[in-house]
Amino acid sequence: MVDSIGTLEGGAAVIGLKGACWYTILGNPWLEKLVGENDVARRLANTPEISLLSYNNGVILKAGELPPGLGEMKKEGLPPLLVKINQIIRPVRYDEPRSLHFYSSYENHQFNKESTMKWYRRFDEASALLDSEEPETSSEPVRITRWTDENAPHAGQWAAIVNGTTEYIQTREGQKMPAFEDKHGKKHRARWSLLKRDDQGSVFVIPE
Repeated sequence: MVDSIGTLEGGAAVIGLKGACWYTILGNPWLEKLVGENDVARRLANTPEISLLSYNNGVILKAGELPPGLGEMKKEGLPPLLVKINQIIRPVRYDEPRSLHFYSSYENHQFNKESTMKWYRRFDEASALLDSEEPETSSEPVRITRWTDENAPHAGQWAAIVNGTTEYIQTREGQKMPAFEDKHGKKHRARWSLLKRDDQGSVFVIPE
């Protein structure tokens, strides 16, 4: 049980969501802050594995037919469906310093404020890489991306996610983007997102 004191902190439920899980409940107050059910549905358009279930006071995001992993980095990769849900709920997620379960008879087997915040934010970096993959409905800037075998428009640091695993690369301007190689040596076609340019320029562009 990750949050053993959850029943003692019911007041925190009005501050923000604790994070993405198999069933993530979004009540109407949170939906309003996320611009409504239609916008959430639009952002899930390319992720049919996540079901959007309506109920009287909001919606429930169901991450697949079976419970995904929790995202414990030392033992398992990041579950892609929870990464996606985290991307959606990030603006209303609880992000104030607190501690999850804080007692254990074994040393270093309990949360403190620092490890708690790392746990809450464990999907954030991967979620940020998904920003450029959503359907565009405006002329808002989007992150620069390139697929495997396309040429890098700028020298800099790039990242891609395949099956919940993130890989980082450094490229030269004009270099052909590589395939993503997983821990088994298998190569995957990947969409790389530009994180930082060597010339300190913007990593965002206005879509045409």
